[in-house]
Amino acid sequence: MELMSILGDPCASVACWRRVGSGGESTHATWFPCRTRIATVCYTSTASAVRVIHLPTMDTLLSIAGPTTPVECVAVCPAGRLVAFCSGRVVQLWNTEKGQCDGKYESPTDIRTIVFSLDSTRIVCGSSGGTIRIHEIGPAMSIIATLRGHSGAVLCLAYSRDGSRIISSASDCMIRVWDALSGICVLGPLRGHAGQVRAVTISPDDSYLASASDDCTLRIWDFHTGDIIGGPLTGHTTAIRCIACTRDGSRIASGSQDGTVFIWDVSGSVVTSRQLTGHRTAVLSLLFSRSGRHLASSSSDGTARIWDGTENWMRWDA
Repeated sequence: MELMSILGDPCASVACWRRVGSGGESTHATWFPCRTRIATVCYTSTASAVRVIHLPTMDTLLSIAGPTTPVECVAVCPAGRLVAFCSGRVVQLWNTEKGQCDGKYESPTDIRTIVFSLDSTRIVCGSSGGTIRIHEIGPAMSIIATLRGHSGAVLCLAYSRDGSRIISSASDCMIRVWDALSGICVLGPLRGHAGQVRAVTISPDDSYLASASDDCTLRIWDFHTGDIIGGPLTGHTTAIRCIACTRDGSRIASGSQDGTVFIWDVSGSVVTSRQLTGHRTAVLSLLFSRSGRHLASSSSDGTARIWDGTENWMRWDA
């Protein structure tokens, strides 16, 4: 069975193990909306590259020579046509269909994270100085708005499911919610984590916000009031790098620096969890299938794995 059918609502168990690196270490990985491609940053002893890989065939569809400074983040637009990555003060925007650079922006300070708007017309950049800038997508990448409030590096950005809000988390251990049009902070700062907040995700109905931190915990917040409604959820023993939730919002997945993945069932009054092991090094990204019965994970060990929820979250390549 092809990867597309696996992540797009599978009906049978098959082995699925993919090496997404290419003779080196992978440090970032982001899934395309089609769920058959992944954008990854690969490093060797002499060079780096941003690659778009077709997972069913393992063909490299696009290879971009990496910059001399480390790549901090890779993002794919919801339309699947554009890939952006940031390195140092520079953001590059690449057209995956034409294989060409469509835009470049140099920031006053280093950029740590980027995210596309849901309509793929804007890109939001979070800097090491705590500033967030919203850019119009195009050759000039004109600045539409500048958001200020964080006192530390912005580490993660996300849009609400309706596209009206931007959520940011930072090394100042706080989370803020911004109006996507006016740039006004409408919620926060949300305090609770004891370490820098590396990842945030929104439930599909925009009812809750989940956050993950270097303090090894997850917290769940009411997206409208900012109240903590779940957590701190404990189980990880190292910093949490990424999180994802199912389309019905009933489960959250988290991946940590030591390669472990946790599945959290948040549908009831008591949160339950299950630990998944298999990756050797840090988990970089997570993606649930459309049905929520399967989970894809990618790691800096150079692999992507598929976990089967119908088999009590056993790994198919075990």
